[in-house]
Amino acid sequence: MNKASSLTKHPSGSVREITSIAFPMMLTALSTNLMIFLDRIILGHYCVDAMNSVAAASSAVMPFVFGAWAVASICEIFVGQFNGAKRYDKVGQSVWQMLWFSVFSMAFFIPMGLFAGPLIITKPFYQEGLPYYQWIMSTGFLSAFNAALASFFIGRGKVKLVMTSAIIGNALNLGLDIVFVFGIDGVLASMGTKGAAIATVISEVTQVGILFVVFFSAKNKEKFKTHDHTFHPGIFKDCLKIGMPNAVSHLIGMSAWYFIFVITGSTESHHVTVFQIGQTIFILFTFLADGLQKAVIALTSNAIGEKKLERVPKILNSSVKFHILMISLLSIPFIFFPEVFIGLFLGDKTILPIDTIMHHGRIALTWVWVFLLCDDFVWIIAGILTAAGDTKFVMIMNSISSWCFGVIPVFIFIVILKKDPVLTWQLMAFYGFVNLVLFLWRYKKGHWKRIVISQELN
Repeated sequence: MNKASSLTKHPSGSVREITSIAFPMMLTALSTNLMIFLDRIILGHYCVDAMNSVAAASSAVMPFVFGAWAVASICEIFVGQFNGAKRYDKVGQSVWQMLWFSVFSMAFFIPMGLFAGPLIITKPFYQEGLPYYQWIMSTGFLSAFNAALASFFIGRGKVKLVMTSAIIGNALNLGLDIVFVFGIDGVLASMGTKGAAIATVISEVTQVGILFVVFFSAKNKEKFKTHDHTFHPGIFKDCLKIGMPNAVSHLIGMSAWYFIFVITGSTESHHVTVFQIGQTIFILFTFLADGLQKAVIALTSNAIGEKKLERVPKILNSSVKFHILMISLLSIPFIFFPEVFIGLFLGDKTILPIDTIMHHGRIALTWVWVFLLCDDFVWIIAGILTAAGDTKFVMIMNSISSWCFGVIPVFIFIVILKKDPVLTWQLMAFYGFVNLVLFLWRYKKGHWKRIVISQELN
């Protein structure tokens, strides 16, 4: 019989243990992704041009926001490994180093938000996209604060508070979205895309506030020294050494998505709409991979801290079984009833050819499902590599794959060869498959087993 895990009451590496950590993290990611999804649905009913402009602005902002998030969230593995090694005094210190990083990131986000928009947002999306860009980019550091604080709980497998704070914040965002975007007659003027951005910022502030209050509680101060806000150059450097490749990976990978959006944007309006619908639905359902990867990172980093690498293959096998079940259920709406999704984005004011969008949308969503099938497997393996500190490979491979097997083929087929833009999602599925093969090869090589993320763990 397998021994109970140090993080949960379930057998180590079992499907039940994966589920117990992954499910709350999936709900957390779902609430965040749902915020983006509902933002665009609300804006689609407000104005299709506003919806497409926000998609363009988001594609420009998110590489930087998720880059900062990726650096700050890397302290999950430090928290996990220190927790597994029972070096509890180092847990709070590692989180504070990433909180300091979040403070430093303000020097980048605020000027970029205030001044860079006119240089980044392209002309077709400028009027509606610029206000959204300015608000989201200027406050991009909030994502790093959120990631650093959440890591304190995720790295120890205590994920319910993170889930609760995300659900509260995003429920608030949904209510404010409707009010700010459409306004209230005689009370509040419609703010359109600017209103959607303000609602998002208020949601982020709420989540950060909840997590910080609990992080700074007396119990956590005593055991994990969360009151020790001293800047420790050694731990800060270790976090950046592991975190920066992760950030660059997100930056380059998401920049690739932005260029694909720009390439598609050079085609007819209904093609842009079909692509962004597929992209929005893809973003929504990344909550499955995101939650599963968080569980994999937490369990793997604690296993490494405890020097019990034999648990890792079982963690991988259980995660794969969980993913196959989830992706099989997703095939029902994606392949058999895609019209349900597509119709959500088409309001009464839509002037685009509905039949054409429906036809192309059905094809696109089938290939979005194939891409999710491959990409989620990549996230699982990347979680193991990240927990071990093998983030340079994740950076290099994601960067090469996203451009060589994503952007370049899309450019060749859509721009040069003038093929139907619906082919874009077929090419993305091809990119996902190639990436999966390369990540699986890296895991099998076993280099990740020999990495030490910090001298503090020696």
